[in-house]
Amino acid sequence: MTKRKLQIMLAAITLSVTLAACGGGSSDQPVDANGENATNVTTPGNAANGATGNGTNTNTESAETSGEIREIVIKGSNFEFDQEEYTISVGETVKLIYQNEEGNHGIFVEGVDVRLRNNEEKVVTFSEAGTFEMICTVYCGAGHAGMKSKIIVQ
Repeated sequence: MTKRKLQIMLAAITLSVTLAACGGGSSDQPVDANGENATNVTTPGNAANGATGNGTNTNTESAETSGEIREIVIKGSNFEFDQEEYTISVGETVKLIYQNEEGNHGIFVEGVDVRLRNNEEKVVTFSEAGTFEMICTVYCGAGHAGMKSKIIVQ
């Protein structure tokens, strides 16, 4: 009887840890040296990882002073994003916002420093033209591998 209770207790602990790890998105946002909710990173483009062009600067300082930031809401549902492509102009500062519509998903934009979960956001400025593949980062079932979109900077 004691062995059975121990097995049940271990199963309950394992289930609790597993559920806690799969819980909602983190409230931790990347911050710069001023404590602002953004990160300054320059990442070279790489055709092998889905990006074309020479690089992308996710510098937010100029956007914060001008006050002109367009919001792009990216919505994910089971096995698809709400758009096949999102278009941004070179030099334009945008706030990328990710939201789950159905299921549990996240996004990663290859070639740049953008990784978001539900209700997270990041301000970025794309300094050079290119095409950047966006993929789902949370395994969501049989159609997960096909859950892709593109950010086109022109």
